[in-house]
Amino acid sequence: MALTVCVRRLTGLSGTHDRQVKLTFRAGFTQKTRKIHCGQEADIGELFRWPHYGAPLAGECLSVQVVNCSRVFSPRPLGTLVISLQQLQNAGHLVLQEALVDENLRVSPVSPSGPQAATLKYL
Repeated sequence: MALTVCVRRLTGLSGTHDRQVKLTFRAGFTQKTRKIHCGQEADIGELFRWPHYGAPLAGECLSVQVVNCSRVFSPRPLGTLVISLQQLQNAGHLVLQEALVDENLRVSPVSPSGPQAATLKYL
């Protein structure tokens, strides 16, 4: 079994900054995209893969977080999306098109856009 995540495009970003997407799995396996200098839309186009990791445990999640990167200040989260791995295992394939949630638990304007902007597969 393998977990594959493809992040292609994000929209609804405010201002012009360096952005980065962080994917966290099993509270220790974090992968990051390269830093992208962009405006309201970010074309990321990166594929992440965790090879054979075993069966998902109850309550196990994958966290996708978009952050503003700064040379002076610490990275500021713009939005987070948490996906249950049991739901992904049952479906086998998910396409994300919903908005992320900010640190105040409000729906942020940041979301994947376009056909198959963010795709998750459990093989």
